[in-house]
Amino acid sequence: MNRQVAIAAVMLALGAAAGWIARGRFEGRAGEGARPAANDEADTNPPAAFPAPEPPTAARTHDDELRAILADPKARALAAKVRNASRVGDECEVEVDTAVGWFRAACGTGETPSVGDKLEVFGRLSPTGQIDGVPALLRPSWLEPPGTIARLRGP
Repeated sequence: MNRQVAIAAVMLALGAAAGWIARGRFEGRAGEGARPAANDEADTNPPAAFPAPEPPTAARTHDDELRAILADPKARALAAKVRNASRVGDECEVEVDTAVGWFRAACGTGETPSVGDKLEVFGRLSPTGQIDGVPALLRPSWLEPPGTIARLRGP
């Protein structure tokens, strides 16, 4: 038993000594970097000029967002007819029939379209919020007046 206690005491002392040596070496190295070099010329030689910042890009307009939807092969931009519209609090959601199927889309805080209204829906299929047996959810989505797709594609 005494032998085990002696071995434990020696191991503890060796561990403490190793930690003290390692800490001393680390502090010594950290202190070296903290001291300024003898030939420091920061006061006499200013740093090189930074490159001029690039001019800010123009903010994206609503039409730019819709054109991005038109260009995205995974997005939808379709003529639609409102099948159902509901408002919950300040938000509204519509279900629309299109040539390729039935979709759900948010119409935000604006005016809620009426059943039977014709419009154009722009959006991307949402990676979340899809429910089996319910129309696919477009998020983000925009409801636009008829003719918007043709206007954005231009002549």
